[in-house]
Amino acid sequence: MTEKKLYLTTVLDPTSIAAIQAPILERLAALEARLADVRPPAAAEWLTPAEAAERTGLSDETIRRGVKSGQIPGLHVASAYRVSSAWCEGRAG
Repeated sequence: MTEKKLYLTTVLDPTSIAAIQAPILERLAALEARLADVRPPAAAEWLTPAEAAERTGLSDETIRRGVKSGQIPGLHVASAYRVSSAWCEGRAG
């Protein structure tokens, strides 16, 4: 293992490393900026299907089906569902 490390050190001098690193860091910064635009709002703004059902008068199963189909703004990750609290505000039942 040490031999490989020495070999890479001699092949990649600091100037070469900097030349490779700069575009990678630029791309990473661009991706981080894009990620900021698609991150969901804070967790406090998301409700469980049961909480959303209580606020809207719909059943929690209707809420889950709506999130899964895309008709209700929410998240579905594995078996967990979350519903946008903003969506529920205008539909209080």
